[in-house]
Amino acid sequence: MKIYFKLLFFLSVVFFFCSSAGAGEKLKIAVDDEFPPFSYLKNGEKAGIDIEIVHELGKRLDITFDISLIPWKRLLIMTEKGEYDGAMSLFRTKEREAYAIFTHPIHYSTFVI
Repeated sequence: MKIYFKLLFFLSVVFFFCSSAGAGEKLKIAVDDEFPPFSYLKNGEKAGIDIEIVHELGKRLDITFDISLIPWKRLLIMTEKGEYDGAMSLFRTKEREAYAIFTHPIHYSTFVI
């Protein structure tokens, strides 16, 4: 539980210092539309770990987020173009570091083939 709060803090610092949203505006956050258990649609509602983290962050910091679930390739393109204030679940790569600021990981995942 302690790591959860540390990671939430790092994410909140990035959103605070890097957002362009003023009072009353929403921060636009992009998440993958098919990445369970992190982000997905469940009975037509946004669900998943990343969605819960963004909602909790909004409550604690009194910030409104506009969360968009979009296909992965489109998420990368739109994030690179600056169409979103933030995006979730992007692995850090040299290419992405050219257009994105990364926090410490808020969750870890492994892929097995």
